[in-house]
Order: sequence, then structure tokens, then C-alpha cells
Amino acid sequence: LFITSIYPNYYNLKYNNDFIGYIDVMKSLDAGSVALEFIVTKDETFYLKMTKSNTDFGKISIGEDSLRVQLTRFKQLLSETKNDNVDFEVAYQKYSEWIYTNFISKAIDHKEYSKLLMLVDGPWESVPLDLLKIGTLDNSKYLLENISISYAYSFDQLFQAWNSHNTIKYKSELVSFAPSGFGVQDSLTYSEF
Repeated sequence: LFITSIYPNYYNLKYNNDFIGYIDVMKSLDAGSVALEFIVTKDETFYLKMTKSNTDFGKISIGEDSLRVQLTRFKQLLSETKNDNVDFEVAYQKYSEWIYTNFISKAIDHKEYSKLLMLVDGPWESVPLDLLKIGTLDNSKYLLENISISYAYSFDQLFQAWNSHNTIKYKSELVSFAPSGFGVQDSLTYSEF
């Protein structure tokens, strides 16, 4: 009784496990949205793509080991200090293009949708697809410049968060960055969230 009255959102998330079906997912999507999940096996990867009017299932002939190597290297590049090193830019572009060409573009056309709802699991956990650079080295854009991406571990989690977000009325939007120790340092060298 205590948890239900003081923390109803926590209680509902933990104990009310009503699973959302794929038809409900499709109904919840707007015309510019696409939900995407990759199912990775030893020898190949399958994708499930859902839009408001269509469901598509496909196969990509890249298995878990190859995928993990590429995703791990991409994440390592993201954690390195960015500099004007041409080799860094070439490697970053190479891994971005590999991920985008072999996976994202096979499942969706990012120009066709404004929102991507990405279900992450296995090797896809903690891969920031927003930061994929697409295009040529001289003329590339981050994927987030074309499409907004939301991440979740399941459709249930995604739509619970989505529905609770839609019921909250915000007065305005704000994005803010600040140094972690005010008055301690002269310049902003890093941020904390």
C-alpha cells in the first residue's frame, strides 16, 4: 500500500506487466515514426521494422562476432579525445559508414522518417546511433541531424515512458551545460550529467 500511494509510477513499472502487442505498437506510431529492433545470432542478424501501416522482417548476413568488433571499435573512437588527426576522422567515418550501410540503411531510409524508436539488446546496447556520420568524409552529417532517435530495451518500456511523457505538460524546453565545479576551474574542460 505504501509503494502504491507514494510511488505509483515505480509500482506500475515494476508490478503492472501488461505487455504491448505489435498491433498496439503500430497504432501508437505516427506517420513519421519507425520502430526498429535487431536480433543478433551467431551467423546473421535479423531486423524487425514497424511503422504505422507496415511490419517488415529482414535478414543481414553479418553475425555477432563481426558486429561486436565493429561496434566496439566505434565506441572506442567515441571515447578518444577528438583532435585534428586525419586518421581519427577517417577511422570514425569508416566505422560509422559500416554500421549505417550494413544495418540502419538496410532496414530504414532515414530521410523517410523523422523519428526512430530503437530497441537495443546485446551488442547494440550503449551504441549511440545519433553520432553515426553518414556521407563522404568531406561532406558528412551526423544521423541525429536527420532523425531523432529514442532508445529502449523493449516496446513495453519505450511506450510506458512515451505515454507518461505525453501526459506531462512542460512550460518550455531547456538544454543546459555547465562546469562541474563552479569557481574551481577557469575553463570548462568537461561536463557531468
